[in-house]
Amino acid sequence: MIITVDGRNHKQHNALVDEMFCLRKRVFHDQLGWEVPLKDGREIDPYDDLDPVYVISVDDATGRVRGSLRMMPTTGPHLMRDVFSAWFDKPVVFESAAIWEVTRFCVDPLWLRGHYTPRGQNLVTCELIIAGCEVSARSGVNQLTTLSHMGMINAMRRIKCPHEIVATSDFPSTGKVHLGLWDVSDEIAMKLRAFTGLVEEATTFEPMRKAA
Repeated sequence: MIITVDGRNHKQHNALVDEMFCLRKRVFHDQLGWEVPLKDGREIDPYDDLDPVYVISVDDATGRVRGSLRMMPTTGPHLMRDVFSAWFDKPVVFESAAIWEVTRFCVDPLWLRGHYTPRGQNLVTCELIIAGCEVSARSGVNQLTTLSHMGMINAMRRIKCPHEIVATSDFPSTGKVHLGLWDVSDEIAMKLRAFTGLVEEATTFEPMRKAA
């Protein structure tokens, strides 16, 4: 099941968001070794204080968080403009109400193996990609930006998710990373569901607020 959280329902899902921050710490700090801000065993950065949208995959049986991603409008503060742009030799910053940024995409390592869609792809990864597409499209967003290593891009390609690499940087501490644009629409989401076999929607969300 997918649950989306923003400022309008954050209090209702405080425990879920807290568990998500703990998962982010285990993935980004403990497993990947990133230099990320930590607070009381949680990975929380300043952008989490700016009312982002969280898309969270939750196990139906246990209610535990399986993975998540964060979305923010590119018309305000966001990581690509404020931090990651320094990684590239040419300007690659997007700023549009119709383009949002995806960061902090993570899947619990326990769910990376042995949990697959009917077509054999990782279940949680596909859930998050499809839900990000659906939530964005129904909120007037046409594209999402992503900054990722090739493994994530290959995962998107395997499920035929429209994704264009627009710039690549070989940053010393992270290795080669790719800035991508991901087209989103209800039609694309339907095609992704058909290709992965996740034909039944199980997403609880309200449309995102419009970016100015």
